[in-house]
Amino acid sequence: MKQQIHTFPLWDSIQSKVVCPFCETLEETEESYIQGMFRNVTMDKEFVDHLKDNSFCNSHFSRLMEYRDKLALALLVDQLLSLEIAELSSAIVKNRLASTPRTSIQKFFEKFVSTAPAKVYGDPKVNKCALCQYLKDKESDYMDTLIQLWGENLHFRALYRTSHGFCLYHFYSTLHKAPQILAGKDLDNFLETTFDIQYESMKQLTQELKGFIKKFNYNYSNEPWNNYKDSLTKSILKIQKKKDSK
Repeated sequence: MKQQIHTFPLWDSIQSKVVCPFCETLEETEESYIQGMFRNVTMDKEFVDHLKDNSFCNSHFSRLMEYRDKLALALLVDQLLSLEIAELSSAIVKNRLASTPRTSIQKFFEKFVSTAPAKVYGDPKVNKCALCQYLKDKESDYMDTLIQLWGENLHFRALYRTSHGFCLYHFYSTLHKAPQILAGKDLDNFLETTFDIQYESMKQLTQELKGFIKKFNYNYSNEPWNNYKDSLTKSILKIQKKKDSK
């Protein structure tokens, strides 16, 4: 079952009381994917073939540029460049053939033989982002796993009640997905608990953020930061309502 594969990272994230266990787990998943990708780029023919129709979005190229292994990145980009050059070469040949002057005998036969329309080049080639699609699939798996765990594991339910909820994007996504997995009292209980956790978490975060703001008043400059110092970062992560399409 999916929960057997994905239980541990979710369990750890919820136990750590992070802002959003899905965001935390997906960030770790992204890092793991990148490390595996760089290991496979020169050895895994299947992965190289996968790149023919899958590149990377701007956001993930920026992420890859920050990665410490520049040699692996260079090898990856070299593969992508080679694939694009091959595509361009094919386009140039076809355009040249299409623009070659036709002889009289060719024009004669064209009256009786229909030819395939020449491919039009000029529109940007759109490749899917391999990493975006991978994370989207994993996100769905993780969400299924969390809801299934709620329905089947009482210990997980107790742990879930002590969590700090989700970012708004994953909060609403979870509420939307729950009826596909749970039903009856289990569904009602899950929805009510999830809402209560989210509401209390955001109220607490608001209080922390007010403490952060107050620290900029010189009258309170000598007071301890307590748990206010990272409240601005946590608040921004919390109010995300939409992930980048990438």
